[in-house]
Amino acid sequence: MVDRLFLIVVTIASITMQCQGQTIRFTVITSHDGLLSNTVNAITKDRYGFLWFATADGLDRFDGTEHKPYRFDPADKSGFRSKEVTCMYEDEAGGFWVGTLGGGLYLFDRAHDQFRPFKGSTANNHPAKSYIKSIYGDGHSKLWIGTTDGIWVLDPKTKKEKFYQPGKLKAGLISSGIILSIFRDSQQRMWIGTDKGLYLYNEKSDSFIAFRHDNNNASGIPNDGINTIAECQHRLWIGTNDGLSVLSPDLKSFETLKYSPENDSSLSGNLIYSIAASGDKIWVGTEGGLNILDPLSGKVKRYNHDDKDKFSVSSKSIRCIYNDSEGIYWLGTYQGGVDKYDKNLTLFNSKQNNPYDPAGLSAPFVSSFAENKEGDLFVGTDGGGLNLFHTKSGLFSHIAIKAKAKSNSAGLPILTMMLDRREQLWIGTFQDGLFIYNTQTGNYQQLTAGTDINHINHNEIFSIKESRDGKIWIGTNGGGVNVFDPKTGTFFKYTSAQANGGERKLPVNGYIRAIEEDREGNIWIGTYGSGIAVLTPATQKFRVYNNLTTGMAIDRAFSLLEDQNGNMWIGTAGDGLFCFNQKTKKVVSYSAPEELPDGVVHKLLEDNSGNIWLSTDKGICTFNTTLKKFTHYSACNGLQNNAFIDGSGIRTTKGLLFFGGDKGFNYIDPQQEVQRNNNVPPVFFTSLKVNNSTVLSGNKSPLKEDISVAKQIDLDYKQNFSISYSAINFTIPQRNQYAYILKPFNKNWNYVGSATTAYYTNLDPGEYTFMVRACNNDGVWNNVGTQIRIVIHPPIWMTWYAYLLYAITALAALLFIRHRGIKKLKGKLALEHERREAERLHELDLLKIKFITNLSHEFRTPISLIMAPADKLLATHKDEQTTGQLAVIRRNARRLLNLVNQLLDFRKLEEQELKLNLGEGEINSFISDVVDSFHDLSESKNITLDFKAPEDKLFVRFDHDKVERILFNLLSNAFKFTLPGGTVSVHITQHPISQTDKTMLEFKISDTGIGIDPHRKHLIFKRFYQAENTDIENIKPGSGIGLSITKEFVEMHGGSITVESKLGNGSDFSVLLPLEVFAAKPVEIELPVNTDVKEKDQRIKRNNAQALTDRPVLLIVEDNDEFRYYIKDNLLAQYKVVEAANGTEGWDKALSCHPDLIISDVTMPFMNGITLSRKIKADKRTSHIPFIMLTACTGEEEQLRGLESGANDYLTKPFNFDILNIKIKNLLQLNTQLKNTYKKQLTVVHPDIEVESSGEKFLNRVINYIDGNLNNPKFSVVDLSEHLSMSRGALYTKIFDLTGLPPVEFIRSYKLDRAAILLLKSDLTVTQIAYEAGFATPHYFSRSFKEKFNMLPSDYRKMENNKVMAL
Repeated sequence: MVDRLFLIVVTIASITMQCQGQTIRFTVITSHDGLLSNTVNAITKDRYGFLWFATADGLDRFDGTEHKPYRFDPADKSGFRSKEVTCMYEDEAGGFWVGTLGGGLYLFDRAHDQFRPFKGSTANNHPAKSYIKSIYGDGHSKLWIGTTDGIWVLDPKTKKEKFYQPGKLKAGLISSGIILSIFRDSQQRMWIGTDKGLYLYNEKSDSFIAFRHDNNNASGIPNDGINTIAECQHRLWIGTNDGLSVLSPDLKSFETLKYSPENDSSLSGNLIYSIAASGDKIWVGTEGGLNILDPLSGKVKRYNHDDKDKFSVSSKSIRCIYNDSEGIYWLGTYQGGVDKYDKNLTLFNSKQNNPYDPAGLSAPFVSSFAENKEGDLFVGTDGGGLNLFHTKSGLFSHIAIKAKAKSNSAGLPILTMMLDRREQLWIGTFQDGLFIYNTQTGNYQQLTAGTDINHINHNEIFSIKESRDGKIWIGTNGGGVNVFDPKTGTFFKYTSAQANGGERKLPVNGYIRAIEEDREGNIWIGTYGSGIAVLTPATQKFRVYNNLTTGMAIDRAFSLLEDQNGNMWIGTAGDGLFCFNQKTKKVVSYSAPEELPDGVVHKLLEDNSGNIWLSTDKGICTFNTTLKKFTHYSACNGLQNNAFIDGSGIRTTKGLLFFGGDKGFNYIDPQQEVQRNNNVPPVFFTSLKVNNSTVLSGNKSPLKEDISVAKQIDLDYKQNFSISYSAINFTIPQRNQYAYILKPFNKNWNYVGSATTAYYTNLDPGEYTFMVRACNNDGVWNNVGTQIRIVIHPPIWMTWYAYLLYAITALAALLFIRHRGIKKLKGKLALEHERREAERLHELDLLKIKFITNLSHEFRTPISLIMAPADKLLATHKDEQTTGQLAVIRRNARRLLNLVNQLLDFRKLEEQELKLNLGEGEINSFISDVVDSFHDLSESKNITLDFKAPEDKLFVRFDHDKVERILFNLLSNAFKFTLPGGTVSVHITQHPISQTDKTMLEFKISDTGIGIDPHRKHLIFKRFYQAENTDIENIKPGSGIGLSITKEFVEMHGGSITVESKLGNGSDFSVLLPLEVFAAKPVEIELPVNTDVKEKDQRIKRNNAQALTDRPVLLIVEDNDEFRYYIKDNLLAQYKVVEAANGTEGWDKALSCHPDLIISDVTMPFMNGITLSRKIKADKRTSHIPFIMLTACTGEEEQLRGLESGANDYLTKPFNFDILNIKIKNLLQLNTQLKNTYKKQLTVVHPDIEVESSGEKFLNRVINYIDGNLNNPKFSVVDLSEHLSMSRGALYTKIFDLTGLPPVEFIRSYKLDRAAILLLKSDLTVTQIAYEAGFATPHYFSRSFKEKFNMLPSDYRKMENNKVMAL
């Protein structure tokens, strides 16, 4: 038992000594992290910043993040033929040389990222075939290559080689062929270490000076096996197989350091593998670990591997040491990987649980700390009980504290601890209440929940704080705050529930997570869910700070800390960090997600510099209160884990900060161990992908060199690409930040955080520069960065020669456009000239047409004065001679009228005003009448006129005037171009068609005249075309408009006209007209006797007789005196005539004479007929006077204008006086009849007394309303009943009793009676009468009329007219 205790004490003492010497902490890189092999023979750093590890399994290039292997590949002849790399060297020109065991010498081809074997002479011992152990360069840029066969000196520029053959025991030669090390000192001397001693090369004599071991010389070299050579403070240090030696400046003696078991300040082993100078210290790698030697004192500090310390060296065998200029030390070990000591890295001390270590931490979950006066820490764990951490030795003592009643098999679940001023440790647990541990005696007592003042009120304790007055404030999980008074030994409670005796009301909930006392003695109580309550003990009043009162998310307060300035810092459960400023009394948030990595703040501590430290679920952060900047520490900084525990942390009296986590705890001295990385990180490109495929360098590749050294990338148009990059940072590369820009595509730098790839698509052809910058983990930027030129080659259509072609094409196009423009301008000017000329000609034509029109209008009045007397003479003279002469006058006057009408029709065709006006008639007899009018012409010209027509009559609808004009023009041309003795024939033929209500009528006009030239036949229907070169006397060409008008008239009927002719053989004009048939033959119907009609007729006759007796007054308004006198002479026999020479005079005469009818011309001075008609009809005094308008204008639009002005009828000059007489008589009779009708309907004459019955009054009202709504299409019996204020039933009974007809039949009967009168007394068409009588359609009117009178309206008119003529 004593022996066991002795061994434990010895072990503890040994560990303590090791801990005291272990001031440098290492991190390790192994094959688990990507290293090729855990055995590392050599380490070096090239000029680009890459670190190279020569391992037993090949070469490893490291950039701080990724390991890139260079291994033997049988398929790649440029690869290593041996896996193990022994040495490396970068020459002054940047050539990187590698020596292997059995594989020879290799040179790195950076352009293609390949190692190529060096090929020299064919000697068996040539470096290309040897086992190479060491490479170094001399002062002449030559390589010294140590092999197992000797030394080769190679000039890389000239490729010249020199071999130093070993010679046994020969002066000036190396006695052994196994070269172990080569070194060049500051005096440019070359030293060679072999297995047979140390040699110095004499350049002048080209020989070697030997330094060999001599057992009899104590000041000589201790061993002939020279493994490494280094220089420190101008002294040469030699590592041998039996100690470390230093050569005197005079090169005559050696001083040797060796391992001594009795001396802990001696080397840890005699087998020296490597030496590296570091300032005034020497780092020595031995088989027994790392040694740091102070050359002045000769003392050595050992660093050995320790399983309990994860920051110790990873192996006892240190094979190589590389001292980086950036303050990083790299150790290559045997089977331990690479150890790194980084002066730029803030590395936390860590203590973790090891169940097999009796002096280790008892449980991983560290929940609280408390410091005793010796500086040791009580460490509370959840499930592992209480530990005492001895800060000097780094070991733990376990203190057994047990609950009275265990609730589970695990150890004591400690949540919080506090050591009071009486050295009593207060321990708060989960469900086990409160423990008070006496640190002097080791005794403890347990306090559990109770209801009196001697007990706490809850068994879950989350926080404990001693106030300045010595009271203990205990925060529970739901029970509020319990305050222990040491003077009375009792507890006073602050609860959220209703307060009882010994309790006060807490204005927040009872889930307490933190308690802090400020410098004014106020107690700050942080809760989970209801904010912070601040108690002023003197007044016992609370202030509450929560989301509602501050607008900040501080309802879940996990940790409270008052800083040196009196500000209260608040750490929350997910909402970040806040600070309550005591001066402004406002809460400020420091919770920006881009700055604070996590919103859960478990513990807040302040260091001696005033910086705030906080533990979170994503590591530890420090907040610089001056710069308002966060610094983040993670597992890369040695943290036990990224997750930490609520309220677990303490600042010791020495200023150390401890934070508890779920896998142990970390601690750091902020004044000594917080480092900053000021190294500027080099930036390089790692890969290029085009269309998502990795691109390697090659002749046909976008990269001619490896991407890491390439200066340019050549890409085709529309190739999408991405470039990856990285920054060399060996401290914490995971926190590198990057920014890139593609000039000139990007206008600003893109700050992309830790992203290491840039993507670009659809770039335009051109040259770009891609630039990358980076910063290290402490925000130090490399503003120079790296860049590469990117050339996007254009497609063939975007090359310079293509653009040249485009420019030439564009220039040619511009010239062509200019030429076309000039030509177009000339054409436009010519067109403009032609347009103006055409406008001038058109204006001239308009003037001509206007002149012809006016002349035609002037002709029509004289023609009327010719035709009217001729008609009158024809009616009065019966002798044949006179009648024949008068017929000639009448016929030629009519022909003259046709010519005038033709001129007017031409004008209308020009102005597109001519319209088809269909009328019903028998066409065969109509054509016969037209043909008969040419008999006198045929007789005078001695031309036979032949007419053939069907015997059956054909009743069709056609435009009488236009068909007459068609025949007139064709016959006129036929007679004009037919010589005396010739023949003109008119043949009519009817052609049946599929439609039953239509027929095709053809009339052919043939002559035996001069004929038409076949080449000019297509021109005869064009306007103003005239036959030329007739060479026939007395035949003059016409105006050239007759046939064109004829063709227009035929096409208006929907027909066609064709011509067949031969020059000298006459012409045949054929006209086809599709016509609508309305009756197969005339209808003869015997008129039925109609008593009502007879009575009305007799009444009309009596009225007419009375009117004739009274001599009606006619007002004639005409500016042509002769024509006015002629009309007067023809009307004086029947009427009293009043004259007026213009419209103004006519208006005055109308007002003064009160004529019964007015006849007016249209075109007159001062006031025209249209204006006069409107004034007559607009004035109540004259609106009842019928108005007949006379004009020489034949257009339908002129007629419509006249009728719209209010005129009752319209006649065109010349006209038939019989027609005028009938129209005058009809209008006067219609006026008289209407007067009589209204009188009859409204009054009944009684021999004695004129009495109007109620029935007559009712019928008068009905008839007046019907008259007023005849033209209303919506008029119905409903409207009539509403007007009479009667129901439809009452109306039906009333009308039926008075008339014997229902209301509908009565209305229709009244309309038909009025229509019958209009048929007899007016010249309106059947259609016009139908609308005038109030019928919706002519068809319905005809059907209703036939039902009442047993005949059609047209037949009724003919029958009545025949009866009148018979009388």
